[in-house]
This record gives sequence, C-alpha cells and structure tokens, in this order.
Amino acid sequence: EEEAGIRSDDYESEEDEEADEEKSGGDINSQLAVGYKHDRSFVVRGSKIGVFSHTADNRLKFNTNISRVTTPSGKLMSPKKVMLHSEDRDLIIQNGVDANKLYRMDIEYGKVVDEWKVHDDIPVVTFAPENKFAQMTSEQTFLGMSSNALYRVDPRLSGNKLVDTDMKQYASKNDFSALATTEKGYIAVASNKGDIRLFDRLGIRAKTQLPALG
Repeated sequence: EEEAGIRSDDYESEEDEEADEEKSGGDINSQLAVGYKHDRSFVVRGSKIGVFSHTADNRLKFNTNISRVTTPSGKLMSPKKVMLHSEDRDLIIQNGVDANKLYRMDIEYGKVVDEWKVHDDIPVVTFAPENKFAQMTSEQTFLGMSSNALYRVDPRLSGNKLVDTDMKQYASKNDFSALATTEKGYIAVASNKGDIRLFDRLGIRAKTQLPALG
C-alpha cells in the first residue's frame, strides 16, 4: 500500500533495495535532507536516494528507495547536494558534473522533472533556502553562491534562473565554500580559508567577519 505523498513510479521495494545493496559498488551515504512537512528524510548514496520516515524515538526508518536518479534526458547522475523545497514537495539537486545547472525532483513521483540553467558564467558552489524554514512554505526562490558571489535563484524566470538584480560579486580571493540562513533570513557564508561572513541580506557588504580559528 502506498503512503501519503509517495507514488510508486520510480520507487522500489525493500527487497529491491537489499538486492541493490550487494551491487552498489561501495557507494557511501553522502547527503541528508531532513523533511519537516511530511515526516520524510532523504539520504543520497551514489545515484540512489533512500527515503526514511521518522520514528517516535527520533530515529530513521527505511521506507523505500529511488533507485536511479537521472536528468530529465535520462542521464544517470550522482547528486552532489540536495535541498528540500516548496513545502517538501520538491528536492533541488546539484549534479557534480555541471556547476551551472540545478535540477528539480518531484518527490511524489521520485523523478527529476526540471533542469535549470542558473547562469552561463557564474557557477553554483552551493545553495540554501531563503530562510531556515523556507522549505515548509511555498517560497519559490532560494539563495545561491559561487566562490565570490551571492545571488538569488528564481526557477520561475525564463532562461537563466539567476536574478541579476539580486546578485553581488566580491573579491575573487574570498573563496566562498559554504552557505546557511537563519530563521529571520540572515546569511552566513564560510570560505575555504576558514573565515565566516555574516550578512543582513543579499546585495550588501558583510556586517561581521569572523576570522579563521587556529
């Protein structure tokens, strides 16, 4: 029997999962996306995504598996980063092969349905929700980051999805590497050098810079 919000199209049974496990080629768990809206979490392992429910004692219980994550054109991919989006109905996926594109998976069907070109010249190092709990809302936009730029991504735009008016480039030596947002939408950006910059919003200079420790 199918559970609410999950259709069987691209999902497989627990028996299939056990069979796949034997021929997984040594893939390890690499990404986790925790659901708030529908009691689901998603674990990336190679080109597969495991779907887990949350138990009363805060553990994860295996439900099903998306056995082959592919682009809309059918090319197999191994997600580099994933983020739940739009009331936990979508999973935004970055493929390690193309830094300028993101993909949208329809979780109900377990299938990638959209391919988004973010920008021709500005890559996506990582991305984050508009604010900490935006995935629980119908908010469509989210934040993206290159090694020296912060910007907004709007999937509703035709053509490239980067919002030009909501982008600010910084010195290339900054070497940004990680991005997070707070409940109020404040932005924290870390670099490969170990420092952290805090921003009140997009498009401005950092309000605070915390130096690398050690």
